[in-house]
Amino acid sequence: MQEIMILGTFHFHSPDNGDRFHQGADILSPERQREVLQVVEALEAFQPTKIAVEQKPEQSAGLLRQYQAYVQGEAGLAAGEVQQIAFRLAKRLGQEQLYCVDWNEAQPHVGSIFQWMADHPCARIQELDAKAKASHAGNQRHLESSTLLDHFIFLNQPARALEDHRAYLDYALLGDAQDPAGAKWVAQYWYYRNLRIWKNVMELFQAPNERVLLLIGAGHLHYLRQAFSDAGGVQVVDAADFLSKNG
Repeated sequence: MQEIMILGTFHFHSPDNGDRFHQGADILSPERQREVLQVVEALEAFQPTKIAVEQKPEQSAGLLRQYQAYVQGEAGLAAGEVQQIAFRLAKRLGQEQLYCVDWNEAQPHVGSIFQWMADHPCARIQELDAKAKASHAGNQRHLESSTLLDHFIFLNQPARALEDHRAYLDYALLGDAQDPAGAKWVAQYWYYRNLRIWKNVMELFQAPNERVLLLIGAGHLHYLRQAFSDAGGVQVVDAADFLSKNG
């Protein structure tokens, strides 16, 4: 049976990747490093045959050089989740590479919805901003009061993923008939990006018993789970349930 586990994560090192809010954690502290190992040990029980990460395919060569340097003891690990979790897990499993499956390009015909919101201030946008800030603050509070394992279980709960997904549907309502800015951005950038990611991951399923672990920002969870479930052929393993049982 072919299986996919989508592990939603916050971005450990807060990259400039278009996210509006970033969670903070001193991931390199001794305590958090112990917690990272706890997460990696739990994921090892899944025994993925391939590990996919939120980087673009054109970054594959550079990522491979970084991974090989780590495996050979020539370099330590940076603070990002790809190195902290994916590199560690791949090394434990004896895997030779990781797979870059992201797509994230500017669409010349689709403007940023966040720039549109900044250019069109109104009560509705203020309401959405307040809602987004409250959600982020809740995530941050949970992270600060939890182990990384517990926080991953929290982020990967289906109800939590649905909450993130609904934020994009809120954005889709912005604009009007003459300028449906929100619907255009959600459909032609966000959904398109996730479909490209889904397609890239689907191409990794080459063997009958392939098990792929996808490490990706938690905001992608609901849409990608739905895409894999609806397409059929690949069993979706619930990451929150798996970590709860194996952590």
